[in-house]
Amino acid sequence: MTLPVKRFIASLLLAAMCFTLTSCQQLIPGKEAPTQPQVTATPEPALSCDPSTLYSAVDTQERIVSLVLEGYTDDTSLTQLVDLLTARGIPCVWFVSGVTATEHTQMVRYAAQSGMELGNYTISAEKNIGDRGPTYLVHQFERTQRLIAEASLQFPSVARCNQTTYTEPMLQAIRAAGLTHAVEPTLYLNHRSFATESDAQQYMDSIIRGSIISIKLGQELDADEYGDMGEVLDERPAIDPPPTISEDSSQDSAEWTYQNIVPVVTWLLDQLEANDYRVVSLEEIKASQSVILPRQREMSEAELALYDPANYDLPATDGPIGQPAVRAGDLSDLNGAVFIGDSVTTGLAGYVDMRRAEDPTFLPDTAFISWTGFSVESALASVDIDATLTDLQPNVAKAVKDAGANRVYLMAKFDTSKAYVLDQYLANLRLLIFQIRQENPGVPVIVQSVLPGLSRRTSSPSNEQIFRYNLLLARMCQEYGIPFVDAAHALRDENGGLKAEYCIDRSTYGLHLSDAGCEAWLDYLAANIPD
Repeated sequence: MTLPVKRFIASLLLAAMCFTLTSCQQLIPGKEAPTQPQVTATPEPALSCDPSTLYSAVDTQERIVSLVLEGYTDDTSLTQLVDLLTARGIPCVWFVSGVTATEHTQMVRYAAQSGMELGNYTISAEKNIGDRGPTYLVHQFERTQRLIAEASLQFPSVARCNQTTYTEPMLQAIRAAGLTHAVEPTLYLNHRSFATESDAQQYMDSIIRGSIISIKLGQELDADEYGDMGEVLDERPAIDPPPTISEDSSQDSAEWTYQNIVPVVTWLLDQLEANDYRVVSLEEIKASQSVILPRQREMSEAELALYDPANYDLPATDGPIGQPAVRAGDLSDLNGAVFIGDSVTTGLAGYVDMRRAEDPTFLPDTAFISWTGFSVESALASVDIDATLTDLQPNVAKAVKDAGANRVYLMAKFDTSKAYVLDQYLANLRLLIFQIRQENPGVPVIVQSVLPGLSRRTSSPSNEQIFRYNLLLARMCQEYGIPFVDAAHALRDENGGLKAEYCIDRSTYGLHLSDAGCEAWLDYLAANIPD
């Protein structure tokens, strides 16, 4: 037997003896088997650097917005977008992922050489990346920085995380990777957002001054990016593909769909210009920050429950909401007031004119600023959206001053066809109130709840939507110290709709008030004068 074979047999015998001894130890009473060492994960150390600065929407009186691109669609569309933005002198950050920088190097380099700023979109634009630990996050940003720099010779200074809530650890990880800023957009568009130029014109109603608008390339919008009513956009086609694309060519059709982003951005820029908006850099947006209406107080849990529509079975409340500080007055307290609103307010003006014809002492100095289709946005616009309404759309703040108002009653209805969240509408409403106050120092601006329509109405907005809006309106007024009167409470029936006897157009709109409805409205306001 050779020596190597002897050594091999000896090693087998030794292993067998060790196994036997171990087994025996486990069988000996009172003898515990040797324990294995426990391996515990060492927690990742927290980052100690300062967080990066967050670019987000600001309160400003200037008609300005910023624009960013996120993701990738195709080289042809992106080249056209880069050329479009460059030709118009539009500052824009394109957030590029590491994958895009690697797979589409020429496109990334072309954008950088054209003067477009590049941003860090992580390696693969991973969603909800904030759930990851600091080591992973720093690696994501650092690796993407290198890939973008290799493609473009440009090191980004600003980061964007796809569908992620920014936390302090997240902002610290961004800073640790050498990025000084992160971006949190306010509004989102994609290839489906506009089918026609008129859609873009309507979209202008969602614009808030100081917004950051994200153009998502080659991506569908998530639910919270659409806003409250915007999910309907995903139910319609964007633009019909050219006839050269066959119906069974799904890949070509998908590519064409994403190419719709070029007309979408073109229409957006055209409408921004038509409405006197400037597209500025993220730095300029941040620098334009000003105090519009500061929040006065935080709401308690009990108060928040009061304004939660889920706590109501019907679109109605047992008593008026949001008006704790009121006093009983009479109609003389409404003399000298200015009422601002849409066609419902115009109907009230007609009722007052009728009463004045009978009695010249009936609210002789009360004035009305109203027109059909009144909206907060049209009241804020310095350029008329609809030229046919030029003579009917005065500068509201100056018109209040010209009327010599001693108080203002504002009823601003919302339109559910607008694809944006109500919070943004309320931000515009606060800006309008701010402008009226600025032009009319010391004159109180009182917000009224929106009146309901008949319960059997099927058109939009529904009474449920109006009720939800009124709860948000009342809550906002409480938080920002704005006087509020729940005028709708006086005109509702038991189901939350407009009482039939108060409606003059029961067979059509189901919204406008009869003489009895106008009288009930004025009586309620006179009996509930905000202190």
